[in-house]
Amino acid sequence: FYSPAGYFGFSMVPMKVIGLLWALGTCLILYRAAELWTGRKDTGFVAAWLYVAVSSCNNLAIHAELMMNLPVALALLFFIRARREGRRLDDFWCGLSIGIATLFRHQAGIVLVALLPAVLWACYSQRKALAWSLGRCAALAIGVFIPWLVVVGLYARMGHLAEFYDWNIARNFFYVMGTSSSGSLVRLGRGILLYVVLAAPLPWLFSLIEGTRLWDPVRVGLLLSLLLTWIPVSMSGRYYSQYFVQFAVPLALLAAPSLEHNLARW
Repeated sequence: FYSPAGYFGFSMVPMKVIGLLWALGTCLILYRAAELWTGRKDTGFVAAWLYVAVSSCNNLAIHAELMMNLPVALALLFFIRARREGRRLDDFWCGLSIGIATLFRHQAGIVLVALLPAVLWACYSQRKALAWSLGRCAALAIGVFIPWLVVVGLYARMGHLAEFYDWNIARNFFYVMGTSSSGSLVRLGRGILLYVVLAAPLPWLFSLIEGTRLWDPVRVGLLLSLLLTWIPVSMSGRYYSQYFVQFAVPLALLAAPSLEHNLARW
């Protein structure tokens, strides 16, 4: 994906242009998702601008967290549309988007863990049969695995399956398992202070307020996506600034309705 950086004498300028367009695309998707969820265009604008604000803790680099956010936003858009319009195929598209996001960064898989309970909650609240509920979950899960099956097939055809496994599976999991925990609490406290308390206090406050309101399936999915993201952010114990960009999509989307309401009041 970073090959354009080598087309002009190993310059990062092409990647910065791609990164800006990538972030703009993410904003447009979040605008549509928030509008579809609330029925208000103003909430869509707030969600888009919130994404710019809360992802600026590491805005000079083009990294995997920034890249994974676009398909994560797309996954949440399909998730919301499936709940609002009842399109069964949207659960599959949601899973497919999550699968693409995990190709950028494995930790995006936490979105699947977060959305499955929300899908079951939606089915329960609509008094759907268990088989129907499991079918929606299966469509979501199948979509996640398809991008990986395609990529594994391509690498196997090229004769580089061993290298694919070494770099994408073994090294990533050994990276997490082999991390020393010494100093992790200090780094966690520093990260929370810098990237939550100081950098984004209002989005975090309004997202938690919004998440504790009426627990419709969309709120459940967004709240779990936000809170469970602490798991991948904490896995290595390093808490680098770009790790916190993983919060940007669910944080912007969940905080947007309450923040837009208060902006209108003020």
